[in-house]
Amino acid sequence: MTDILETLATNPLIIAAILAIIYNIGGYIAQLLKVKQLEKYEVAKLGETLVLFETLFLVLSTVGGLPVKYTAIIVIAVAVVRSLKSALDKNTVAINTTT
Repeated sequence: MTDILETLATNPLIIAAILAIIYNIGGYIAQLLKVKQLEKYEVAKLGETLVLFETLFLVLSTVGGLPVKYTAIIVIAVAVVRSLKSALDKNTVAINTTT
């Protein structure tokens, strides 16, 4: 078991993939709880999240030499800001179309 954890800890791209899946599924579950009905799972969103996380992990930890824990914090912060921006853009469009 410790060998698996050591392998995960030394490979930032595996950590990125795991975090992307957790982040994406967590967002899907939050959306289900928000609308209180079952919606179709969008696999394309998982692909977007994987590309974002993998790219940032590759650049920050492998090329930039940042420790994995700081890379994870930065990547999650970027994903949250990106999600908030997307939500604000949707609200702005909705407000502009109703007025």
